[in-house]
Order: sequence, then C-alpha cells, then structure tokens
Amino acid sequence: MNSLKKPTIVALDEAQKLGNKDLSSDKKAIIGDVLDHLHNKRGNNKNALIFLMNGLGRTKQILKEYDISRFATSSVIH
Repeated sequence: MNSLKKPTIVALDEAQKLGNKDLSSDKKAIIGDVLDHLHNKRGNNKNALIFLMNGLGRTKQILKEYDISRFATSSVIH
C-alpha cells in the first residue's frame, strides 16, 4: 500500500488583486483567514500544500502582507 499522499494544489490567478485598495478590511480578514487555514491549520491533512500563484510585480509583497513570505529562491519567476 502506498502511504504517500498527493499534494494539495491551490492555484490563484491575478494574485496581485489581493492587495486591491478597494477591498474592505472584512474581506481582507476573510482572505487572510483562508490563506492561514490552508497554510497552517489543515488538521490531519498532512500532504504537501503547493500554492501556485501568478500576478504582477507587486504580488510577492502583497502576499507578505498576508504573512506568506517563505519563498524558495527559485520559486519566484519574473
């Protein structure tokens, strides 16, 4: 029996829109909670989580605002 679990892939296009200044603080809190849950609180779901996000040049900084900041050097492609 194969005990390896398949990774969970979360794909998000236009990720720079997470930093939209028109988003209310309530919406930003919901986005932050969802990202935090996916990243940190998945319970017994111990398979790898892969975030696949694409966006404009500010995307990495915007993701840092949501406490997503651990990027491998080769994971950001310009």
